[in-house]
Amino acid sequence: MLILQLELKSKNKDPASDTKKRTSTIKCVKGKALFRETLPMEVREGAEELRIIVCKTVQTRDGPRQSVIAACGLYIRDVLAGK
Repeated sequence: MLILQLELKSKNKDPASDTKKRTSTIKCVKGKALFRETLPMEVREGAEELRIIVCKTVQTRDGPRQSVIAACGLYIRDVLAGK
């Protein structure tokens, strides 16, 4: 069974200013996952990119951990310009 989680990350030139939020984990049913969650997130001055990261939970001998399976980036200036 695939268990997914989304992570949103606001990327800045200065990594110390990056912010991120995660959704709760959900089960993937018949190859589909539906996230019905609002994720308010601070986007700080100077942020250039929003990253959406799809993670799956994998079992290791040290316990469960998150593994990235897909990612994409949206440039904030393009989103605000309606591109």
